[in-house]
Amino acid sequence: MPAPTEMLDGQVPHPVSPNDGQIADARENMGVAAFLIRAIALWGRIITYLSQGGKDLDPNPMWEDESHYVKHLNDVVNLEASLPLSLKYSAENLEVHKTENTASQFLFMHICLQHNILFVSRAAMSARKQRGVHDDFFSEASKRTFDAANRISELLREAEQLRCFVSAPFAGYCAFSSTTVHILGIISRNPSMKLAAQANLTTNVKYLHKMKKYWGMFHWMVENVRTQYRNALDAMRAGANVQERATQSSFLQYGDWFNRYPHGLSDAEFMDPATHKRKDSGADGVLEAKSELQSVEEYFSTLPTPR
Repeated sequence: MPAPTEMLDGQVPHPVSPNDGQIADARENMGVAAFLIRAIALWGRIITYLSQGGKDLDPNPMWEDESHYVKHLNDVVNLEASLPLSLKYSAENLEVHKTENTASQFLFMHICLQHNILFVSRAAMSARKQRGVHDDFFSEASKRTFDAANRISELLREAEQLRCFVSAPFAGYCAFSSTTVHILGIISRNPSMKLAAQANLTTNVKYLHKMKKYWGMFHWMVENVRTQYRNALDAMRAGANVQERATQSSFLQYGDWFNRYPHGLSDAEFMDPATHKRKDSGADGVLEAKSELQSVEEYFSTLPTPR
């Protein structure tokens, strides 16, 4: 039965009257797939702004209310807030989607929504040293970044508990982006932030390790995480703080692996050779509360060095 729906720009091409016997609110006709497409399309616009020249065309500094950056920020925040009640994240809605065999898609959509918030907010953290930037702008961006990164890890944990694995490669990239933020949290002087980062980093690397079984590119991404982790520990020992690292650190873009492997990957390039666990008695291991889990330091020590 035909029903009204929204275009990507929010327009409703064929609205109906409430008296027509149909659902007049177009969003009530839109399922998980529709909002997932909208989230990915919004991420594409964010990439265009941040990495493909859009920021240079912005007539206003990103911290000004009239800037294109603030519009993108409002878009990502409002997209999550405007979800129909049936698609907002809750245990009840997740259970409904599980019975309909769409739980993975539901989780993926919410991971993407959080990733958009993380991505656009983290870009603002790099503006700390620019002239004219307000401290409130940076602190709010920092809070949004860490909150979104933590939420992605929570979603991954809940997916694992439900045995509902999200295998889409972009979900892995969202986890990778979240991981780079947790690495910043590890060198934080805030004890609670550090503990949360340690636990969430463990969750993420376990997930990325599973993704390697589906997508060869995650062998490269896990190695990049390993390098970032080592560098963060070195920076922490050298006295660096999270603010300094946030303004300096950059991380891989989703499309970078196409540049690295333009012809794809062969088995020989990403199959793990037999490895032996390396003993490492350093005091910088990140321990999860559950005793059966490896520390992140122990986990990284088992990863093979790329050939």
